[in-house]
Amino acid sequence: MPDADESEKLSRARIGLERYKIRLGFWQAVWVTLITGGVAAAIPGGVEAFIIYMERKKVEAEIALKKEELEGRVLESHQNYISQFLTTALNQDIELRLRFAEYFSFVSHETYRSQWGSLHRSLTERRNDIRKSINQSEERIDQLRSAQNLTLERLIELNTIERQLSWFYAEVGYVRQDSSVSAPATIANLPMTQQNIISENERLWRSLSITDGSVAQLENLVARLLAGRSRYEAVQSRTGVPWFVVGYLHYAEGGMDFHRHLHNGDPLTARTVSVPVGRPIEGEPPFSWEDSATDAIKHARLDRDPASLTSIGRLLYLVERYNGLGYRRIGIYSPYIWGCTNHYTVGSFIADGRFEPRAVSRLCGFASVVRVLTDRGIVDFPQ
Repeated sequence: MPDADESEKLSRARIGLERYKIRLGFWQAVWVTLITGGVAAAIPGGVEAFIIYMERKKVEAEIALKKEELEGRVLESHQNYISQFLTTALNQDIELRLRFAEYFSFVSHETYRSQWGSLHRSLTERRNDIRKSINQSEERIDQLRSAQNLTLERLIELNTIERQLSWFYAEVGYVRQDSSVSAPATIANLPMTQQNIISENERLWRSLSITDGSVAQLENLVARLLAGRSRYEAVQSRTGVPWFVVGYLHYAEGGMDFHRHLHNGDPLTARTVSVPVGRPIEGEPPFSWEDSATDAIKHARLDRDPASLTSIGRLLYLVERYNGLGYRRIGIYSPYIWGCTNHYTVGSFIADGRFEPRAVSRLCGFASVVRVLTDRGIVDFPQ
């Protein structure tokens, strides 16, 4: 029966379709489950990775910002240093300015090298001109001081030349061993006037102390001074200059040899042949030590201002001037005054006009001698 067969085929087709739907639904469910589970498992890891990425970017940005801030501070500090460096360097004496110009003529940008070279040449010419003026001025001062009668006109000229020399020496001089273009100079900061030196001497006297290694040397020196006191007092009676000043000059200039001129240590058997030449002018050789010492004191005009001999600051100035202000012009305290004390360490003239910054003078200074005499109550200068 055809209709029955058709109906049976249709029924079997429906059953097959239902089974297919069931299988399709099953596999759909399986795949949905798998996909959903995979996505669900992957999302937290992706979120965490994204968060880590953003945190890293944030840290990198903070590091870059701090680096930029630090570089800005370094640049500002560098600019401030350069400003201070330039200001201080250009205020130094001409020798340091020459070093400064010479350095930048080699290391600066090629645009400016010729200008630095030009500055160096200009400073060199200026230094040479001043040195020539110094030599001429010092020669004239020696002529004026060696004159038997120093008239008022010549005295004015002498004071004028000495004032000009102080300006020259403030600009041209030796460079101290500890000089630096990044640190201001010390002594040279003040004009080298008599009053400034006296005031500084009084300040240094108040803070003076004897160095440990100099005690025995000073004790021996003071003993020799006291041994020759009567002869030194003989010169004091003629000049008014205190005996211990005469005695110290005898130690520093002549090694306490009573057979030599106080002026410079030349033999008393003839007039001096070293500077000052031809002293004493009066009398005939051989000279007595007392006559020669009296001439030396008067030639140096240490006796012209009796009031200066009662003030420690002025007395130290007079003795330093007797030896010369060369150390002060260099920028260190003279061992002639401050040797064997805390105010002198290094730097010495090893010959006339030849300064050695690393040499150490073995001379005990006048201030150290006066301090020992004061501590013993032999002389009276307040501390």
